[in-house]
Amino acid sequence: MQFVLLTKSNTFIIGPVATFLGYIMDAIFRVTNTFGVINIALGIIIFTIVIKLMMFPMTVSQQKFSKMSAYINPEIQAIQAKYKGKKDNESMLKQNMEMNAVYDKYGSKPTAGCLPMLIQLPILFALYRVVWNIPAYVNIIKEYYINIINTVGQSKIIELVTSEEYSYLATNNRVTIENLSNAEGTKQLNYIIDMMYNFDTKEWATFNEIIGSSLASQISEFVEKIKDMNSFFGLALYNSPWTYVTGIATYGIGLAIIACIIPLLAGGLQFLSVKISPNASGNQDQKKKLGQPEEENAMLQSMQMMTKIMPIM
Repeated sequence: MQFVLLTKSNTFIIGPVATFLGYIMDAIFRVTNTFGVINIALGIIIFTIVIKLMMFPMTVSQQKFSKMSAYINPEIQAIQAKYKGKKDNESMLKQNMEMNAVYDKYGSKPTAGCLPMLIQLPILFALYRVVWNIPAYVNIIKEYYINIINTVGQSKIIELVTSEEYSYLATNNRVTIENLSNAEGTKQLNYIIDMMYNFDTKEWATFNEIIGSSLASQISEFVEKIKDMNSFFGLALYNSPWTYVTGIATYGIGLAIIACIIPLLAGGLQFLSVKISPNASGNQDQKKKLGQPEEENAMLQSMQMMTKIMPIM
């Protein structure tokens, strides 16, 4: 199966949100650049903090609704039990009126817990899209790749990476040979940047080898800058943890351990933070209190889904 990674997302809803978040990411790098620092890991950390602060009001709203549900749901459950099996219009109307009265009593609405999630989900997917392909949204970083392409020559790069021997440089990095060959101008340039942004250490070495020592020397300054931008605790962000595990002889056991610990620690902490949040723990308590299966409460089911998605994101 072949994957295509367009430089910028144009997906409905996700695309515009990603563009807006991209402006924030670009601004962060412009600010850090004024201090002489351009580091992708640092940029992502600051970006994550900014987005967390932006989403804080919605998080608080969800937490308030989750706590309030502990009082609302038993009353709603009692009303549903009262009218269980009654399908006539009059009974259904009375049930809805009584349920609405409960929500009014607590100053809430049935959709109060769902709306923040509907707003947050596009933001989370767009955030992932921006972090996944930073050069598409951060001009300072994109310029280094453009300098490399201009020095080597766009047509020469296409000729090399579309050859049978070196086509893996594209296909291993989610860019198809068909798109590279058929695209023109800026679109083709963007595909090349998508490919290069995902180069690992070995692929950069191969690229330098196939373009020749003369051109490799000319782009060395840009390549080294890209390596510096992707450095985090001695790790190159474009290398997978498996690269360090299988290359212990080259990188050392220390980097291999760090490369494995960081993603596990990040995922574990995110999972823990979601599990101990009022939304997650409150939902479980409510289910036990109400004695109802998960599928009978769509709202709680949606919140349950969020607790699973968040650690993955």
